[in-house]
Amino acid sequence: MSNDIWSSVGVGIEHDEGGWLYRLKGEVRGPVAYENILNKFVTGELPLTTEVAKEGSAFHSITQVAAFAAHVEEAKAAITRKSQKKAKRLFLTSILAAIVVVITVSAFMWHRYQKLVEKRLAAEARELAIQKSLPKPPVPKRLELVALVSLGSEKDIKIRKNQEKREGLHRPGAGRPKQPRPTEESFSECELSQQDIFATLRGNLAKINVCVQDEKQRDPNNQLPNVLQLDFVVRTDGRVVDFQLLDRHYRTGPMNNCMVKAFNAIKFPTSKGANCPITLPIKIGG
Repeated sequence: MSNDIWSSVGVGIEHDEGGWLYRLKGEVRGPVAYENILNKFVTGELPLTTEVAKEGSAFHSITQVAAFAAHVEEAKAAITRKSQKKAKRLFLTSILAAIVVVITVSAFMWHRYQKLVEKRLAAEARELAIQKSLPKPPVPKRLELVALVSLGSEKDIKIRKNQEKREGLHRPGAGRPKQPRPTEESFSECELSQQDIFATLRGNLAKINVCVQDEKQRDPNNQLPNVLQLDFVVRTDGRVVDFQLLDRHYRTGPMNNCMVKAFNAIKFPTSKGANCPITLPIKIGG
C-alpha cells in the first residue's frame, strides 16, 4: 500500500481541505486558497493541463480533481473565448499593420513622385532659361507682293462669237480668218456682259499678279511684254476652260501653268445661252 494518503483518493479531494498548490510551466506555486485557483481556472488563466494538489499530497490534473471537475466546461469556454479574442487581436493587428504598410508605401511613392515632378520642372525651367538666353533668329521680312498687273477698261474685253475659231484671232503673221458656215450654235450667244467679266477679273487680279510676280523672280533679267493677251472660255456654269496665253513665248512654261491654275479657281457668274469665248489684254508693270 502506498504511503501517499492522497494517491488513492486524489480525484476526490474536496476544496475545503487545507491550502492548495498548483504547478504551472514546471513551477510549483502556493499554497493558495481554493477560490484563488478556481477563479484562475474558470477565467482561462490556468490551462486545462495545470496540475493541482493539497499540501502534502500528490499532484493531479486539475480536470481530474473532484473539487474542480464541475467547472471544466466553464474553463473550456473561457479558454475558447480567450483564444478567439487573441485571434481577433492578431487579425486586427495584421490589418492595422497592413494599413500602416500601405500608408507608408503610398507616402514613399508620393514623395518620390513629387521629387520626380520637381526634377522635371527644374529641368524644363533650365531649358527655358537656356532658350531665352540664346539670341533670337531674325524674323524674315515678308516679301510684299508688288502690283504688276492691271486691267484696262471693260471695252478691252472681247467676247467672240461662237462661230469664230481661236485660230482666226489676229496675231503676228496671222491672215484673215475664214468665215465658217453658220450652225445652230451661232443663234445662241454668250449672255455674260463685259461688266460682269470685268468685275470678276478685277476681284481676282491678285491671282494673276502672283503668276507674273513669280515669273519675274524666277528670271529677273527676263523682260516681260507690256501687254499679255489672255484667251479663255467661260462656261455657262461660270467655270473657265481652254485657257492660254497668246504670246508665243509664254504659251507653255511655269507662268502659263500658273495662269491656268489661277483661272481654274476663278468663278464667273452663271449665265444662259452659250459658252463665252473671251480675249482680253492685261498690262504688265515694272
